Amino acid sequence: MPSEASREYQRNWGVGDTNAFAAWRTGATGRGITVGVVDSGIRMNHQDLGANISPLSTDIVAGRNQREDQDGHGTRVSSVIAAPFNDYGTVGVAFNSTILSIRADVSDCTKPEDKICFKSSDLARALDYAVQNGARVINLSLGGESPLGAQFEAALLRAVNAGVVFAIAAGNEEGANPEWPGRYASDSRFLGAIIVTGAHDKAQRIADFSNRAGVSQNVFLSAPGVDVIVDCEGDSCWRVNGTSFASPAVAGALALLLEAFPNLTGRQAVDILLRTGREAGDPGTDVVYGRGLLDIGRAFQPVGATSAPMANGAAVDI
Repeated sequence: MPSEASREYQRNWGVGDTNAFAAWRTGATGRGITVGVVDSGIRMNHQDLGANISPLSTDIVAGRNQREDQDGHGTRVSSVIAAPFNDYGTVGVAFNSTILSIRADVSDCTKPEDKICFKSSDLARALDYAVQNGARVINLSLGGESPLGAQFEAALLRAVNAGVVFAIAAGNEEGANPEWPGRYASDSRFLGAIIVTGAHDKAQRIADFSNRAGVSQNVFLSAPGVDVIVDCEGDSCWRVNGTSFASPAVAGALALLLEAFPNLTGRQAVDILLRTGREAGDPGTDVVYGRGLLDIGRAFQPVGATSAPMANGAAVDI
């Protein structure tokens, strides 16, 4: 288990802010949980991430067959989830989880967090591929101003009906409401299966750039998304900002819960994270922070009357 004094843990304030260590102490590290990352691909032989990347990672765009990350966005997102504890770089929230990377961006994209970089048809096929290849959680660090259409929505519904849950970035437009597809979190068809995620800074204030909870306040959490350290190779790491890097912290938290409590449904894991958000902003659920700040430690404490067995055989009230 990582030490709180380790370089990897100390390097990235965001992991500490999520209180992931409380889950790690129970033995939960994401092991056995596959997280689908639909993005710009991944560097398959990445120095820090390589051991946690599924060989089933793919490029979903027809005729291209290039799963390597040309931009770096998908690799950085994946680092927040699953950078391993290996005395190098930084450490991810669910550092023993497996990343199923699905490249879906168009080849000439320069800003892969924007929906314009992705075709809805490719995103739909990416969701289907993730479900077919064992993803329990899917992260979407992308967004745009309008819904993604019937083909994407049908694939999203298939995934939700299969028990898959989603962490989706709220967007970086300083808006009062999340972008799409994050806005689907409050759609009755998908309710309870999606957490839309804003970004906060080291002072636990919503980031200036982050879209707010708005109409999605009941299904919104904030996670670290300012000065996040990711994607370490050689002697350097990236320092990044954006809801793109807040959302995968939530995806990692879902992976921790699903490993620790194998009888939980995906929707139950979502509900636990939403109910245990750390208070921020106005009292209760509000239009800025939604349900509050992601707090994995609180999620691993008793929050209800239901008892679920942990993977190690112990029983914990949830």
